[in-house]
Amino acid sequence: MELGLNSLGVSCLPEKMDSLIYNTGEPIELTAELEVVKEDSKVEFYIKNINTMFSEYLKIAPKEIIGKNILELYEPCSAKLYYEVALKIYNKEIKEDLKFYIKRTNSGSDIISFNEIDLEKNASCFEISVYPFAEDKEIKKMFVVIKNVTKQLRKIQILKEQYVVKNYNDKIISMSDMISNLSHVWRQPLNSLNFCILNLIDELKEECKYCVDLEDYYNEMWEIMKNLSKKIDKFQSFFECSEHNEYFGVKKCIDLTFEIMEEKIKKDNIKINIEMDEKINIYSSPNEFSQCIYHIFCDVIEFCKKSFDINNRMVNIEIYSDAKYINLKIKLIYDKEKYKTINLNLENLFTIKNIIEQRMNGTIDLIDDGLENGVLLNFPLVVEEV
Repeated sequence: MELGLNSLGVSCLPEKMDSLIYNTGEPIELTAELEVVKEDSKVEFYIKNINTMFSEYLKIAPKEIIGKNILELYEPCSAKLYYEVALKIYNKEIKEDLKFYIKRTNSGSDIISFNEIDLEKNASCFEISVYPFAEDKEIKKMFVVIKNVTKQLRKIQILKEQYVVKNYNDKIISMSDMISNLSHVWRQPLNSLNFCILNLIDELKEECKYCVDLEDYYNEMWEIMKNLSKKIDKFQSFFECSEHNEYFGVKKCIDLTFEIMEEKIKKDNIKINIEMDEKINIYSSPNEFSQCIYHIFCDVIEFCKKSFDINNRMVNIEIYSDAKYINLKIKLIYDKEKYKTINLNLENLFTIKNIIEQRMNGTIDLIDDGLENGVLLNFPLVVEEV
């Protein structure tokens, strides 16, 4: 059973954990056998046995460790955390084997589940597993295994990042091929329809001396067919897989994205307001940029549909630049009295994050500071050479 901080329900937070968390060099594995003793209605946990690596890590001989209370052995914050977890298992608040992770960054330590692991460059992580052993339906022993899994998780994360980028590319290529086929299929009947109309006009002209209006009708129909053909071209161009970098206007790409999403935005009652300087340019791949914005807004729209009524689905987009970055802020506008707490999450955040970081040297973060909820994207400001 894997748990994070909320599910674990402990009061002691890992603000300062064992110095093991700093050691990211070797995959250390520490194992301890705990004996459960009830003393004056209070449950205590004593060390019955440990592996050699554990005693070397603690720099204490095994004979001096065995028999000690865990509250005496570990650093105070660690000891309290382990004691709380062991007590919950003993009291059967947690009814099976338990596994959780502690991640440390420069800002501190957190208890997380495996699904919440996202290792930053300077982060380190270790895994804690607790296995209860019952005799006569009462827990008499527990086995605690502490592993430094930073290297292992980082390798997994690299493979995962490579996979999601490849999977994303495959989807874009597949979508591009599909739209290209649709484009081809659509153009044939459009061309046939055009020829049929021209032939019909020719035949009618022979029968009727006053067919001036037919030309006007044809011109109207031709405009409709031409606009439909242009729209198909835009869809085909939008979903092409291209990594070619160039300077392009951010507003032009944003407008194109919303044109592609026009029907979805209307259908789901999303109101969008854009505040930006029309002259902001970015150096990247316009196709990749537009496609990322498309996927971000698809996720934002889905979140709004699930979380808000139709009167609270407004999105404000602010695009501005400073000395180093071009910033794109997507802010949700809603009735904060009606919706006091919301938990914004993007379904494809991990994939989008890797595309933006690997391909565009940018960043993406969710905003949830108590005042605003939304998404913030940053891209490096590259001055265009004249």
